[in-house]
Amino acid sequence: MDKITKLLSQKITINKDKIADFFDKEFKINNALFYNSVDIRNSGFKVAGVDTNCFPAGFNNLRVRSLNNAIKESYAAITEKNSQIKNIIIIPENNNRNINYLENIATIYKMLSKNFNVKICNINCENNQLKNIELDKGDKITINDLLIDSNNKLYTENFVADLAILNNDLSDGLPDIIRNSVTEIWPNPKIGWYNRSKFEHFTNYNEIANEIARILDINPWLISTKIDLCDNIDFKAKSGIENLAHKVEIMLGNIKEEYKRNNINYQPACYIKADCGTYGMAVWMVQNVDEIININKKNRNKMNITKGLVKNSKVIIQEAIPTIHKIDNKSAEPLLYMINGKVIGNLFRVNENRDDINSLNANGANFYDILNLDSKRINQEYNSNELRLVNSLIATIAALASSKELSNKYL
Repeated sequence: MDKITKLLSQKITINKDKIADFFDKEFKINNALFYNSVDIRNSGFKVAGVDTNCFPAGFNNLRVRSLNNAIKESYAAITEKNSQIKNIIIIPENNNRNINYLENIATIYKMLSKNFNVKICNINCENNQLKNIELDKGDKITINDLLIDSNNKLYTENFVADLAILNNDLSDGLPDIIRNSVTEIWPNPKIGWYNRSKFEHFTNYNEIANEIARILDINPWLISTKIDLCDNIDFKAKSGIENLAHKVEIMLGNIKEEYKRNNINYQPACYIKADCGTYGMAVWMVQNVDEIININKKNRNKMNITKGLVKNSKVIIQEAIPTIHKIDNKSAEPLLYMINGKVIGNLFRVNENRDDINSLNANGANFYDILNLDSKRINQEYNSNELRLVNSLIATIAALASSKELSNKYL
């Protein structure tokens, strides 16, 4: 077992009641989002959440036991909020050409339809024509047009929703049909990327990590990442690059000092990410300032736009954490799925085209549910109680951070 997992699992076990009390109190104030997925990096000397999705895809990668957990927790989350809910509409991304994404929607549909009446409805109406789509696994889904009635309730044909589950991250903005709806929508659209900030999220994350670190009596750096924000950048015109380079230089220096204090022999690195963005777009790993000053055309183009061709002018600078995990000798990282603040599934993202420091959320990525993974294929005890305990804590910190994000948007 790696050093950080051993240390944290022991401290979590000793302080489990204090940790549970902390999260219980916080989630009473900041309601958990309906779902999250959390990317985790474990370097052996530290472990932290490095990305949190509030409209997660990839549910199709969960296997039977994980999906059963999802069915149970989604039913509990919905009925505890309102026992009268019967009809649910799922609102997916507008692009229906990505078969893997549609498999995800089909899985969410199966998860909810075990206990509710469910329809899938697209925001973009196209002459009220139903769309029947055949998927790779032999499944078929029907995507209806999302409509709004005179009472501002969401519906399709004769099906009026009691609740809408949003699986569209709203990178393109808030559509009128969502803005005007009186139907309750989970997660709240205010947490969409048109209104969200990675820097705000990880500021919340680090504050929570500091509280958990006090309970565990550890250095909070062991469960968090250093962050900074840089705006007013035009990557295409190379405007604002000097300021970005200055901030990256400071970040790399701070990481180097932390490595020195902890006797870590590893080259510091950081990620430059679009502050409002998803799908692994506009993400750049750098290890020295010269890469910023001499940014090439390929990286300028990569960083210039995010999903939906939205221009990127603001970035978060985040400490990069290498991963010690490997599956079939390929770089891997934990990816945890949560419903209502509770872990329901543990995946590994694996990418044979990337090394231990680069982002694995790129072409070549594959996903494995650890409940169905042969232990001989991984380089350490992937299914140990200790590892799951640590990853669960990190994911819960991230889930609470996203809940605090949403709470702050109502202030």
